[in-house]
Amino acid sequence: MDIDGTLVNNDYVVSQKTIETIKKYQKEGHIFYISTGRMLISARQVAKSISPETLEVASNGSIFEIGDTIHTASLSTNALTEIYHQSIDKKASVFFFTSKDVFYTLTLPSYFNNNDQQRLAVQDKTQHIQIKNLDDLLTHQGQIINAILIMDENPKILKSIKTELEASQDISLSSSSSNNIEITAKNVNKAYAIHHLKNFYHIPTDQIISFGDGQNDIEMFQHSGVSVAMKNASDEVKKYADYVTESNINDGIAVFLNKYFK
Repeated sequence: MDIDGTLVNNDYVVSQKTIETIKKYQKEGHIFYISTGRMLISARQVAKSISPETLEVASNGSIFEIGDTIHTASLSTNALTEIYHQSIDKKASVFFFTSKDVFYTLTLPSYFNNNDQQRLAVQDKTQHIQIKNLDDLLTHQGQIINAILIMDENPKILKSIKTELEASQDISLSSSSSNNIEITAKNVNKAYAIHHLKNFYHIPTDQIISFGDGQNDIEMFQHSGVSVAMKNASDEVKKYADYVTESNINDGIAVFLNKYFK
């Protein structure tokens, strides 16, 4: 289950109906994972607001938990270098994530709208750490697992950066909104995490249900037996879904599950 635009409503809260529905099917033996572009701390807060049994795939598949193990896929030195140069050359703010910290190049997270702040949220503002230069950034290589570039004011520059980064052999790109570029290690995305979870739990693909609303959910849809787009998703995302359910503000996940398992 994606979080923003899918699991939570427009107040960034999981509704009581959705919580009760998920708990009902967890008691019947179904496994529920949140799968989000948010960092692990933020994803875990949402997951535990549902139940202790709800688990997390965070940072677009770059970090996830299986049993007692946390699996991570970090950005390489080459990847960090390419992203940093785009940030400086194009004067675009980039945020780099570990499992608990946010490193930023130009602008503090408070600049962004509420939806973006949710993605950048940390427990302590001291976990927002400014990067002074490339050497400073590279000292954190091995810890940084993904990045996001957010730009509201100049879509042309955003498109230019995306074109440049798409040529990289070291990174994969996705987007959860028209104002951002989400960056992970090469071939790492939500589907990457699904592959590992499926093998660990010995679950056939046709028994995997995924819910989402953004472009960063498309790979997840393609590796699920049942893919469900929210009513508020774009037409482009809906093309990849087997079903369209109600919107995130109308308990779309709960509505679909209750119909599907009826």
